[in-house]
Amino acid sequence: MLKQFKVLLIWGILIVGFMACNDNGSEPPTAAILSLLRTEYGGCNEYKGGDILPKAAIQNDSLSWEISDDTLKIFTGITYICCAPFVVESEQSGDSLKIMIRDTCEIPYERCYCRCICYYTFLTIFTGYSDDRYHLAVWLHNPRQTQDSLLWQVEIP
Repeated sequence: MLKQFKVLLIWGILIVGFMACNDNGSEPPTAAILSLLRTEYGGCNEYKGGDILPKAAIQNDSLSWEISDDTLKIFTGITYICCAPFVVESEQSGDSLKIMIRDTCEIPYERCYCRCICYYTFLTIFTGYSDDRYHLAVWLHNPRQTQDSLLWQVEIP
């Protein structure tokens, strides 16, 4: 009985060992690391408190991208409170790319906002693209809310 147990144990160890080593030493595919070149702020980002804002039509939030050689350009447009101060941050982990549009107005000191709605645009430009697939998530940080909002989650080609 003990001899049968030892034989089964040895076979079990061999099978598990074989299965663990059967990946031919290959690593999971990873996407090229992108470098953030810059973000161009447009739309209502060009106006600050005290400026006379143009009469703007409310537009739908939008996301698009363009690839040219090793450059990936991601365009984001959002409708938001006028005069809000924004910064755009990005981070990459493997093939996941995250863009955070961060409203930096300090709450409860809401003197940075104007009493209107405006369309803001952000063109975030990366270099180092090499025909890889990326899972893009674009988030909005609104200091008046307790959680960040996921605006889009898409796959770039």
